[in-house]
Amino acid sequence: MAFVGPPPAIARPELFAALEKEHPNAQVFFRELAFPHGTTRAWLAGVDVAISHSPIPEDGVGVQPLREEPRTLVMHRGHPLARRQELAAADALDECFVSYHPDVQPGWAAFHSLDDCRGGPPRQQSADHALTPLEMLGIVSTSHAITSAPYEDARLAEVTLTQIAAVPLVGHRAGRDLVDLAHRHHNPLIGALTAAARSVESGDGA
Repeated sequence: MAFVGPPPAIARPELFAALEKEHPNAQVFFRELAFPHGTTRAWLAGVDVAISHSPIPEDGVGVQPLREEPRTLVMHRGHPLARRQELAAADALDECFVSYHPDVQPGWAAFHSLDDCRGGPPRQQSADHALTPLEMLGIVSTSHAITSAPYEDARLAEVTLTQIAAVPLVGHRAGRDLVDLAHRHHNPLIGALTAAARSVESGDGA
């Protein structure tokens, strides 16, 4: 299993507890991926399934929704917006945003830069470009550039790195972050993972 961001066993341990309960003999090996880039098929080469914010849909690539999370801004703890408990998208649109590597799928990068709320790319972007979660966090940790991420990923970054703050976005323009299971090949455990995720989200897996 591949992932973008924190390892799923750390970010969502209850998901794998539910999977182990139903499939105790299943073996899951983890591999971290860079942000979705190039074609989705090429990005998924060598892995059975990846957990990530939605990559570009393509023929031959299956995408199953895993969960929806509040869209959350990630920023340096010294950023003025970090003092807020929550933010509307309009509060952040004119800020400097993390610049993503040119190879990152444009729609993926645009979503994390709030382009859908602004109607276009940010007016200001960081000089450095991020291709991986660690590069993104490095930019946020050393500058006033901000970005958005799924709530659980942002919350874990805030807990792990003392210089990081995570502030949820609220309001009808904020939208929600959809986290998917993306795969090129059929694997029975993909369906089992999806079922486990639904059980956890509904509270049945507690």
